[in-house]
Amino acid sequence: MSKANEPKWYTVAVYTGKEDHVAKMIMQLAKDFKLEKKILETFVPRQKQVEFKGAKKVIKEKKMLPGYILVRMVLDNETVALVNSIEEVRGFVRVGGEITPVSPEEIERFKSGKSKDEEKVEYKTQFMINDAVRIIDGVFKGQIGKVVNIDEKNEKLTVVISMLGTEIPYEVHMGEVAKI
Repeated sequence: MSKANEPKWYTVAVYTGKEDHVAKMIMQLAKDFKLEKKILETFVPRQKQVEFKGAKKVIKEKKMLPGYILVRMVLDNETVALVNSIEEVRGFVRVGGEITPVSPEEIERFKSGKSKDEEKVEYKTQFMINDAVRIIDGVFKGQIGKVVNIDEKNEKLTVVISMLGTEIPYEVHMGEVAKI
């Protein structure tokens, strides 16, 4: 296979919320029009996100590129026309007017679920600095304190508890406190 006919990854802009639908449609049309050797796969990059709802830890997936999908294909008039024929497709992402492939490094990053400067799992907490919380588990169970530090990556909070007129910093897991 020559370099020109080598499949590469391209970014396609789609209507937000239609990413999965368009990805399936591209593959279905490729099959219907016998272009499976030119359009090899589609990919909607996702990232795991951990949220805390009270004391419960909930893992959700969120799209890394809302409104975009990645398509691995041989770029030619036939494949571009097929992708652009889908109603929810806004077009290929272009650089300087040219449809440009995504670098292999970027594809690896998307497939691993990592944002450029983030770990594999993104943490999203309901806690903020200065929030009043009640400790619901551990040595200081039942105590009320104030959040002074948030370590989302390690799922930890530093809570200051007042005991005998002294403020004591106490590190707790996010699941061990409840917002008041």
